[in-house]
Amino acid sequence: MGCRILIGHEQGDDRDKAVLFCSTSMWAFGPVFESEEQAERFLKWCPVDPRKYTKGELMPRWAEFIRQEPEIIAAEERWANRCMDCNVSPCECPENGESLSEEREKRGD
Repeated sequence: MGCRILIGHEQGDDRDKAVLFCSTSMWAFGPVFESEEQAERFLKWCPVDPRKYTKGELMPRWAEFIRQEPEIIAAEERWANRCMDCNVSPCECPENGESLSEEREKRGD
């Protein structure tokens, strides 16, 4: 039981949207997210369970998240592209002449 993500789309629009809901009360709340990924990102970013906020408290948290989202996405990309040996992006291993991202580009990942 907890805060979950519900995915669906608006009538006449094939693009998925997401909302948060409480699996205990079965009550949806908060903003409509542009994607499941954005909803997941918000839940990771939010310092407490979003169900604990009032509507008046949740709206400013949402606005702050939207302002920070480009930085959050960039940090996620750096983490995903880090070298598994040195844990840095781009790779700083002395024996490695290429970064992991360059290697992925060559492979077409």
